[in-house]
Amino acid sequence: MVDSAKDSNGVSGDFPDMSGDFDGGKEVLRQSRHFTIERVNDKQTLEQEWEPLLVEIFPDEGDREPIELLNERLENGENFFLMRDETGRAVGMELSQIMLDSDEPDAKYKAMYVPWTGVVEECRNNGIGSQMNRQISEYMRENYGTTHTLIDIEDPDRLHDSGYAPEELDEAIGFAERRINFWRREGFVVVDDESKQSGDKLEYVRPASDDEQNIQGYDHLTVRLENDALEAEVLSADGMEIDKDFVRECYLDMTRIQYGNHSEDELREMFPAVNQYLNDIDAVQEPTLKLRSSAITPKRTPDADIVMTMKSDAQIPVASYDTEEGYDCD
Repeated sequence: MVDSAKDSNGVSGDFPDMSGDFDGGKEVLRQSRHFTIERVNDKQTLEQEWEPLLVEIFPDEGDREPIELLNERLENGENFFLMRDETGRAVGMELSQIMLDSDEPDAKYKAMYVPWTGVVEECRNNGIGSQMNRQISEYMRENYGTTHTLIDIEDPDRLHDSGYAPEELDEAIGFAERRINFWRREGFVVVDDESKQSGDKLEYVRPASDDEQNIQGYDHLTVRLENDALEAEVLSADGMEIDKDFVRECYLDMTRIQYGNHSEDELREMFPAVNQYLNDIDAVQEPTLKLRSSAITPKRTPDADIVMTMKSDAQIPVASYDTEEGYDCD
């Protein structure tokens, strides 16, 4: 489940660099913030910095994975990213997952799935989280040829069956609505026919986070198209509909990225949710699916000028592990 990565910026510490802005004839000093993003290449950074951020940003244990599995993902070459502020403190994180080229040798387009992305609370509501996500997406396009990004986010209309306590539900629905607005503002389209009620339309379901044999039915599938040819191929001219077969393929790609490169028949057999969703989408007669089209709340002007730099892999210190002495940083 993806954090809201609530359009984010925090102001802490002493930052003398300022730029001028004007408000009603008065000059307003704006802080200048600088952040760096790096790939995590070693267990020490993953365990001591990345994973604690995951816990801080995603406090619900059901939304996370144990450190043993995260270490396994790192060893398999998955793309963990860490963002630092001017002081070097870790304030943002993301995991970007893709299919290996060997698993999709003839793929025309390449999907990326983002299960977690977010920034610490003091860095929210000023554009830092969104800029971090965009910068990482650009890195993934340049280095892995990704053409579109997939995330799943909570559907506020179906949270009544999500397990939230009654006293938490109203707040959770409000957060979910803001997350949808945030991600749509960041260029994602939400596969959802708002003209129909829940239960009377195609609705996204996935294997439950706590038990993959259960069906989790309170999310939306969303996609950001980052390739002009792909956008022209799958999106309607008015931007209100998307090709059904493409959405179906996105769903399978997302599932394979998370659970392994199995055949469709194997995925149907392994996961009741996959079988249900594929049956439901195959039952749709139209060649396109409606996209959420309600008005998007505009973004407020950030309080700071943000500079964000992506470190090359060569610039990132690699920690080596000594079985007797522990970790050393080269």
